[in-house]
Amino acid sequence: MSDDFKRVEAHDCPMSTCAAPAGSPCDIAKRLVITTGAKKDQHPSPATVMRMLREHDEQAATVASA
Repeated sequence: MSDDFKRVEAHDCPMSTCAAPAGSPCDIAKRLVITTGAKKDQHPSPATVMRMLREHDEQAATVASA
């Protein structure tokens, strides 16, 4: 997880009324808050969460194959 994001509890999240299933990109996005940059204190989009997860998986696969 990048230092640019922090986790928040569901009861602290303004998006907590979202009906996303647990573990979905929407669910993950609503529990993260951007801590730096132009979008500070906002939630990342589900697409950003998907990109972060994909990049993490690619890095893990590269390390595992080395």
